[in-house]
Amino acid sequence: MPPPPYEDNLSKYVMRAVLQSVGEVEVGSELLPDSFRADVLFIPSQPLPPLPGAGRLTDWIGERRCVLEAFSRKVTSSDLRSAQAKLSLAMWRSYKDHLGSGLRQGCLIILSTYWPRMALAEIFGDEYDMVEEGVRRWKLGRDHVYVVNTQKIVADPDTLLFRILGNRRLRHEAYRTILERRIEPYVTALNEFDLEYNNMSTSEQLQNMNPQLLQELQDYRYIRSEVLKEMGREEGRLEEAKHMLLRLLNKRYPSEQEWETEIAPLRSREAVEVLLDQILDGEERTPEEIRCLFEQA
Repeated sequence: MPPPPYEDNLSKYVMRAVLQSVGEVEVGSELLPDSFRADVLFIPSQPLPPLPGAGRLTDWIGERRCVLEAFSRKVTSSDLRSAQAKLSLAMWRSYKDHLGSGLRQGCLIILSTYWPRMALAEIFGDEYDMVEEGVRRWKLGRDHVYVVNTQKIVADPDTLLFRILGNRRLRHEAYRTILERRIEPYVTALNEFDLEYNNMSTSEQLQNMNPQLLQELQDYRYIRSEVLKEMGREEGRLEEAKHMLLRLLNKRYPSEQEWETEIAPLRSREAVEVLLDQILDGEERTPEEIRCLFEQA
């Protein structure tokens, strides 16, 4: 992706990177000459593969041209009216660019940290489907509108992208999950964004940075530091457990020479500790039976 602009939001940058991995993304898309901009205009690949950390979007978007708008502030009726107009303009441009053969259905996805009930009722009406906890859908002709309340959605692997766009607590939890599990393309996007700003050298560049962005970066760097420390401690405990297992096996089966090679691939301290318990439970086992335990670990 191109370097992020100074005013860009870390969470939105990650959202764009994830969508770009499965389709065409226009950032800050200018839909009209008067700078009528959308956060993201997304044109899905066909067939659309599952999105990492946002599998639900695959079902929502399907073959629809999609406009995504994320709000971290109060959402007004004007915001929703504007978002709906952006989708209409995006669909008109699709029709025009493809000589009438472009995607004929649209999808507007609005992410907010709360339910702007009065604004939603005024612009989209009172009739909607409750898709799941934290997600409401309005069917407006051919187009669908999804409103995601990031505070209410269930925390699971398929809502990771939404939680990144949530409040500070949800972002922290999402960052930790991404770093601990090395989930791509999230890790790469976060690190690229961080590196770009880390390379800034002039005070003028730093002065142009959004205070909210600075806070997001500081939060991310702190969480990354904590996760790396924890991973280092866990790695040390794993190596200690593997060393104990090796000493035990060498003592019980001195004629066997391959234990170290067989222990090396083990990556879970819990699995190594289970093996230790099984070997120490008093039951006599042959080397072949021990190797069967390794296969089950």
